Amino acid sequence: MKVADLMTRSVVSLSPDMTLAQAAERLAEHGISGAPVVDGSGRVVGLLSESDVLRHLSDISEEDLGGLRRAHPMRPLVLLSALGEKSRGKWAGVYRRLRQSRVVDAMTKEVVTARPTDDLERVAALMLDKDINRVPVLEGDRLVGIVSRADFTRLVAKGAEKAPRL
Repeated sequence: MKVADLMTRSVVSLSPDMTLAQAAERLAEHGISGAPVVDGSGRVVGLLSESDVLRHLSDISEEDLGGLRRAHPMRPLVLLSALGEKSRGKWAGVYRRLRQSRVVDAMTKEVVTARPTDDLERVAALMLDKDINRVPVLEGDRLVGIVSRADFTRLVAKGAEKAPRL
């Protein structure tokens, strides 16, 4: 099976000049935890994940971060974004920094990519080896899709549906 057989072709992307608050809203709106960062000429220049944003806000204590994750275990940025203007105390400062910092300040700049013709097994092994959740798919410099761990989970689930029941 090839990457083109599994990849999501409609890719949500971010701009390097967006604020982290805008990026968090876009991720939450689409129910995803990360996206490629694409410059004005359409080239992938980075990848931004919730983990990158939380790392950028590194002065949040582990205790507070743990509380955020307990309050919204799957998407802590959704909670931070939702708190927004209503935030008080230390959270007001965090939200203010989300509005002031840019995607380019927090994104991962060295991006692992794949081609549509790559073998899925190779990409899956690469994702496991590098502990990454998504791989942008490029044709030349152009973003044509993305493969995520969720795509592999759906593939396994579809295979399980076709397997004989015992």
